[in-house]
Amino acid sequence: MNWRVLLIGLAAVALVLLLVWLVTGPGPVARRDRLVPADQLPTPTPPPEQQVVLLFLGADGRLHPELRTVPLPKEVGARARVVVEQLLSGSTGRLRSHLVNWATISPAATLAQ
Repeated sequence: MNWRVLLIGLAAVALVLLLVWLVTGPGPVARRDRLVPADQLPTPTPPPEQQVVLLFLGADGRLHPELRTVPLPKEVGARARVVVEQLLSGSTGRLRSHLVNWATISPAATLAQ
């Protein structure tokens, strides 16, 4: 019975030491023969250009579509950023932008109104 308790204790100590070694042990080592020089890395391909329909306010008070071809990335957040930037840039035709460019409004003008 004592041998069994001693063996279980030794196995528990060995298991704890193994877990400590795995957690605090050295991480992966980068080998020089596997490293690729920076000039040989592939350059990222630009996102494909796709057509987007933007809506701008017309003189008649209605929204009119304007078709633009822009590079749209795969990530949803980056796509939204591209579309909002296109909306903020305004219409390329005679349509008015329905978004206010707050950077062009001076604080004195907003207080006077």
